[in-house]
Amino acid sequence: MKKIIQNLTTLFLAILAVTIVYGGINLADLNLKNVKASQNQEDFANKISNLENKLNESENKNSDFENRLNDLQKKLDDYKKIASAPKQILGAETQEPKEVIKYIEKEPVIKTVTQTITQTITQGVEKNQAVVTIENLGSYRVDLKDSDNAFTILKRAGVENGFPIEYQEYSFGVFITAIGAIMPRGNQYWAFYYNGKFSMVGASSQSISKNDTTFWRLESF
Repeated sequence: MKKIIQNLTTLFLAILAVTIVYGGINLADLNLKNVKASQNQEDFANKISNLENKLNESENKNSDFENRLNDLQKKLDDYKKIASAPKQILGAETQEPKEVIKYIEKEPVIKTVTQTITQTITQGVEKNQAVVTIENLGSYRVDLKDSDNAFTILKRAGVENGFPIEYQEYSFGVFITAIGAIMPRGNQYWAFYYNGKFSMVGASSQSISKNDTTFWRLESF
């Protein structure tokens, strides 16, 4: 009987030992799986963070592109304004000169001023000279050179009398942006009159001879 009890006890202890070992192995395996799951979660979180960073970078690039696009749109609008300006600015002949003449006739003040300046200055103009008059700035005599035009004598008058001339050059001619620090505002532009009449061509296309006069003033279109 004692041998039976001893054998049962030994078997029970063996079973218990196996159970403990197996349970320990399962617990270790479970801990290992938990560690791996934690690492996978951390890796997943890092990937999400990287994706968010890339998304932010993409949004920043889109914002820069939109800013550049807006700048290009503003430049395009400026070019459209210049292109839509009166043909007198662009140095091209107007197709309806009669309407321009009628417009001047409807403005007796402008007509009187330009004719008076022309008549008064022409009498005192010396040989090989032309006169440049700028409204609200003054009147200046300029010695002429070969192939002079309304633009070149305007620049020479500025250099000789100390007032700046600002302009932009285009394939069709020059566009005056400021005379003596006086700049057009809104829809204004610098128009000029040649020998008392509104010029039908741009300043760089209007040739100048002795005793000619040019008169510059701000007008709106």
